[in-house]
Amino acid sequence: MLVGRNEYVEVFLNRIRREDRTEGTHLRVSEPRNGAVALVVDDQERVLLLRLYRYGVDGERWEIPRGYGRSGETGKDTAAREAEEESGVVTVSPPLLLGYVEPNSSILESRIPVFLVVMSAMRVPTDPNESPAAVSWFNWEELMSLAKRGQLVDGFTLSALLLWMAHRTAGRAGADDTTRAEK
Repeated sequence: MLVGRNEYVEVFLNRIRREDRTEGTHLRVSEPRNGAVALVVDDQERVLLLRLYRYGVDGERWEIPRGYGRSGETGKDTAAREAEEESGVVTVSPPLLLGYVEPNSSILESRIPVFLVVMSAMRVPTDPNESPAAVSWFNWEELMSLAKRGQLVDGFTLSALLLWMAHRTAGRAGADDTTRAEK
């Protein structure tokens, strides 16, 4: 049963039967306008992080650019647009699909593509509503230090870093998987 909706999500409260045959309810949130995540790297393989205020946690967090897609926009297009809007990054080539993230598969019906975006230049961010408190580049050791100290906790960012590491370890950047991003 649909209990709420806005332009980004639909919220359902469903009756369920558990494995032990007891009945109950389950909250499910659907994101009909899936977006994309952009892991932005430079020619030194440093990662761009934004310091953004998030209402859900009532505080600032370091994270990578992300956002909802627009009508008719591919995940690849969304990743490039979000990187430019939120940080001013201009891409050197089309984003490459690294994989997907299901942020909270217990209640959230959402599968978000994660793209590697290689930066060619930076300019002033194009979206005045997306003004980060800070924009900074981090090398791998600095990223690991932030995570170890509990200063890098955003699930999209941590997942994207793991996907990038997996592709780097395998010696590829995701180019062979790009067609699946257009889902």
